Amino acid sequence: MKTLAHFGALALLMLLCGTANAVVILTLDNDGVPSFQQKLSSPCVIGGSSCNNPGGFGFENIADDDGDGTITIAESTENGVSYTVSQVTGIVGSAFNIGVDTNQAGNHNLVSNWLQLQTFEVLINGVVEFRYDVAAPGTSIKLTNGGGYSDAVLSLVDLSPFNAADTVTFQTLYNNATNGPESFFIFSTTAQPCTTNCPPEQQIPEPGTLILLGSALAALGGFTRRKARTELQA
Repeated sequence: MKTLAHFGALALLMLLCGTANAVVILTLDNDGVPSFQQKLSSPCVIGGSSCNNPGGFGFENIADDDGDGTITIAESTENGVSYTVSQVTGIVGSAFNIGVDTNQAGNHNLVSNWLQLQTFEVLINGVVEFRYDVAAPGTSIKLTNGGGYSDAVLSLVDLSPFNAADTVTFQTLYNNATNGPESFFIFSTTAQPCTTNCPPEQQIPEPGTLILLGSALAALGGFTRRKARTELQA
């Protein structure tokens, strides 16, 4: 009887320990409404050259898609960028969400052009503590275009149970990358989405558009010079 009681106590202890170490499942808000914009106060943890982070807070720089349409876990952590809990909480607080800003070209209404997010993980001291994970090919992110706004939001990460010196790393896996690196940026749960008078989209013109714009400016300059000469001769 005493042995049975000991086994019961041990089983309860193991259950409690297992519960305490359970991975937190991140949820995905994927309504296709751009809302949170990446700013200095919302730094990238994974992204590309368009990320504009505060000094001393780097990000995992994903190169443009290598042609296979997939960014793997290995590719998203190749530079080994990590933070301490205190670094992250000092910028966005203990509780934060992750904005997903996709970067596709072409017709944004076509589902075939949308990024497919398969996995996003937050690791503490090298152990996965927070995870979004779905079967391949992944969840299609409802693509919108412009201004560094989140197309989807992953929530919730809470670092309050961890020590200030613990290391924090981020990694992801996604499919159907078609136009360069995507941006995954963190922001406080107290941040307010932009709903009115939002900054306009900042789209990069395609080469053909730039040529047409240059030609138009050249023609306008020639017209202005001819008009000035005509007025002087008159």
